[in-house]
Parts: sequence; structure tokens; C-alpha cells
Amino acid sequence: MSKKLEAAIESLRESKKAEADAKKIRVAAEETIAKLVKFDDTGSKTFTEAGYKFEVKRPLNRTLDEAAWAAIENEIPEDRRCVRSKLSLDAKGFSWIQENDPSVFKLIAQAVTSKPGKVSVTIKEVL
Repeated sequence: MSKKLEAAIESLRESKKAEADAKKIRVAAEETIAKLVKFDDTGSKTFTEAGYKFEVKRPLNRTLDEAAWAAIENEIPEDRRCVRSKLSLDAKGFSWIQENDPSVFKLIAQAVTSKPGKVSVTIKEVL
């Protein structure tokens, strides 16, 4: 392995560790601030304290139990159904069609945008 590659790998390892450590510290500081200003609600609130203006936010994350929804959906008027469905591409199926059915692939490809994703490097130490 070249010295430059070895140095880049080591730099990445150190950066990822520093990033994880910094995230833990940041999350703890955010929780401390929320407790100190007695913000236990959901939503957001702006504070002006200690020479700073800052906003504390706490979302209320909600998920839908699809089986439970399916059981009650017909009891709810259509204009009161607060559920969305989103079409998304089955990438594995799309790749299979690309390999096995070129004519159908050409049709589907007209509705698909492909672009390279972000590079990611995972490092595992070899002993």
C-alpha cells in the first residue's frame, strides 16, 4: 500500500471517530439546554438567554401501522384519510428487468432518473 493511501485511510478513520465523538457531545449539550430552559413540549420555542437567541425544537415523530390502518380504512371518510402513499422504484427489480427484458426496460427507463451516489468508504482493520 502506498504511503499516501495509508495516510488517507488513517485520516478517514480518525475523522469518523472525531465526528462520532463530537455528535455525542452535541446531543448531550442539546438535551442539557432543553432541560435547563424547561422545554418538555413538542414543537419549537425561541429563547433569549445568556446573550444568545436560540431555538429549541422537539418533533413528534409519528408512524402508521399499516395492518391496523388497513383494518379501519373503510370506516374513515375518504376526505378524512390522512395517509399518503408514495411510488418508489424497486431498484432490484429494475436491474433484473434491465438484464432480462430489454424492451420493457427501455419503457421503464423513460420514467427513471439515474445518478451516481456519494462515495462511501468503510474501513476494517486486518490483523
